[in-house]
Amino acid sequence: MYKGAGALVRRNYDALKSCGDDVSAMAGLLDDLIVEYIKEHRKVETRTGKSFAPVFRIHWDGDFYSIPYAEAWAQVIRANPEIQFWVYTRSFIPDCNVIPTLSGIENLALYISVDEFNEKYAEAILSSYIDVRPAILTKTYAEGQEKVQQLIGRKAPKCPENAKKVPLVNDKGEGACVTCGLCVYNRGPVLFATSKK
Repeated sequence: MYKGAGALVRRNYDALKSCGDDVSAMAGLLDDLIVEYIKEHRKVETRTGKSFAPVFRIHWDGDFYSIPYAEAWAQVIRANPEIQFWVYTRSFIPDCNVIPTLSGIENLALYISVDEFNEKYAEAILSSYIDVRPAILTKTYAEGQEKVQQLIGRKAPKCPENAKKVPLVNDKGEGACVTCGLCVYNRGPVLFATSKK
């Protein structure tokens, strides 16, 4: 839909894929990204005269495509303990299960994106890794509540941006995820509904 964004994402993916399975080479590319993020973060703080918690969402588009790629991210996350990272992933199926690689990293909030196509794997992941949270995607919130009850035995809040309770970006320029903090700081499970109802 947005050709410029699509070209950027494709260029980044191609650069990473050109590294093959070389974790150090991929980590070098990712580290460059984080160095740039830190510079931009400092510029915003200087310009506004305010201090902001450094938070970084991995993958606004895409996912972990291999274990070596996840290992590269794990290196970069551990090397930047002052930044709180968070990610939603569907890469927890047998062909590419990155959860053992990424679980247990203190400054990473790790969410598995659960839907009808991968829910059979979610139960085993959630029972084996206590720091992993489910992000449930269903058509309605009622269906999501039912699914999260089956998986972890308790209810979950609706994503406030998805439920239209907070804007994607507020008038201060803060994103909904940072404003809410639920997923950013790994506070618990969360529901998303395609119908937003």
